[in-house]
Amino acid sequence: MASIIKRKKNYSIVYTYVDENGETKQKWETRTSYQEALKRKAEIESQKSSNSFLPPSNQTIAEFLLDFVSLYGEKKWGVSMYDSQNSLIANYINPIIGDLKVQEVTPRVVDKYIQTLQKTPAVNTRTHHAKTDFVTNSTIEKIIKLLRCAFKQAVRWELISKNPFENVILPKTDSSIRKVWLPKTLAYILREWKKAQDELRSFLGDEYQNFDLAVALPNGRPCEDRIILKEFEKLREKAGLPRVVFHSLRHSSTTYKLKLNHGDLKATQGDTGHAEIDMITSVYAHILDEDRKINAQKFESAFYANPNLREVHPPEEPREQAPATLDLEALVEQLRQSPELANTLAALLSAAPGGR
Repeated sequence: MASIIKRKKNYSIVYTYVDENGETKQKWETRTSYQEALKRKAEIESQKSSNSFLPPSNQTIAEFLLDFVSLYGEKKWGVSMYDSQNSLIANYINPIIGDLKVQEVTPRVVDKYIQTLQKTPAVNTRTHHAKTDFVTNSTIEKIIKLLRCAFKQAVRWELISKNPFENVILPKTDSSIRKVWLPKTLAYILREWKKAQDELRSFLGDEYQNFDLAVALPNGRPCEDRIILKEFEKLREKAGLPRVVFHSLRHSSTTYKLKLNHGDLKATQGDTGHAEIDMITSVYAHILDEDRKINAQKFESAFYANPNLREVHPPEEPREQAPATLDLEALVEQLRQSPELANTLAALLSAAPGGR
């Protein structure tokens, strides 16, 4: 069990635990509000009851990474990879967060660390000369990838319960930043949309939370997928279009662009932002299949239209026969010319039921 003790303006959660050496120790954790203390107390008691409680550890990130490189890196990495990863640890991890305890790292700490990296001067090494003044976004991506892998092992080694680097929002890399040429109509629509957003932000003042998003809620916060999908369904039904998934709009855009530019793969890839051209070529192949079918039909009409140019004729479609009609004048004339036919018809009529 855990208890809460008020200490001046703060609240401490006090509980006991058994360390890695089997000794019982007491731990004090401080929170600034009583509600936070209650929440932490409930977490500790729940984890202890489910045997998922992790005892406190004072191991720092620098100490942990030594174990990680020794137990994981030396087995998994090649020589070049080993050198580059150790360089990242020595230059950009340990100097900034190396003294931080592993169990103190949270997603918020990770976000602040990324902000610090963006303002950190790039380091020159023996084999690499920095081309920029500060750490590039691509280098930050490599650092976070390394730490994500390391903290995944920390979860496996039961040092922490969750990986704080799992859902990190990375800064844009150079390859993801691109120019997009918009149609004038779309540009005007976006301009008016931005103008309306700026007016709303000015009206709300500090209550507006600016996340620099084009599609956002009235208060500036990110818009959930379900809201966008709901509005998309309304537009689809109003336009009388078939039910499609939202992502199919991107596929349709790629298809139309390839048709309009006659298969300019590189230009279309620049607009869609696909890192690999395979996706574009698969869409283009689908377009070619449709066009080839149309070409075959056009070739049939243009080249094989004259029957005299070919020896093989397509099977003629069966024609519907017109329903037979009775011509009385022709029948009377035929009976006059053929007495035998007239006698036969008279015999048939007399033999029929009710005939005379």
